[in-house]
Amino acid sequence: MKRNFISAGAVAALVVMGMALSPAPVLATPSFIFNINTPTGGAISYGGGNAPLVGGGVTVDFVTAIPGAPFPCVSCTLNFRTGNLTGTTAATWTFGSGGFINIRGGVPLAGIPTGSLLLTGLFTGKTTVTDVGASLKISGGAFSDTKPALAPFYGFPPGQQFHGALGLTFLSGSSPPSGFTSRPGNSINGTAANNPVPEPSSLLLLGSGLLGLAAYGRKKIKNMMNS
Repeated sequence: MKRNFISAGAVAALVVMGMALSPAPVLATPSFIFNINTPTGGAISYGGGNAPLVGGGVTVDFVTAIPGAPFPCVSCTLNFRTGNLTGTTAATWTFGSGGFINIRGGVPLAGIPTGSLLLTGLFTGKTTVTDVGASLKISGGAFSDTKPALAPFYGFPPGQQFHGALGLTFLSGSSPPSGFTSRPGNSINGTAANNPVPEPSSLLLLGSGLLGLAAYGRKKIKNMMNS
């Protein structure tokens, strides 16, 4: 009976040692930041009532894969539409999930031609626009996306999922609950930044090891009870 307990303990030790000595999974997929710097083209607007927040033709200047250097983005534009307005306060407008977000353009240093779909997705959380005086600030803006044109160059699957956030500031003279449009002169500034969604492979490995050890333990206990 003592030999059985030693055997089970040895198996447990080997499983733990194997998991500890196994190298941690390396996250090969980079995070990305799309930079929008003044002056920019395009506009951001809200039409009033329960309308969504809309951005069209907003110029994107650089795309940066982290770690890495910024690559110029040629003829790149950000376009988006959130879900409908869900509420206002004295200083904010809040918009719901849904809609879409995409960035099209070219990245010559990555061999990506103009007009390519660099980012495409939809909003998964609320987007808040805050009146901060002469400017309006977009915060939250959580979205989920893929990056079809960037995948071949950076070596991740075309269907790799990312979670991101939209953070932009622009000039507008409006206050809640009125509608607004970014002022001509296009003083839009900010980023669309996101991180890859981790693969659950390491969690599956851990779970499989624990399930195997549990099954082994049950078998040993049953054998001891029958002996």
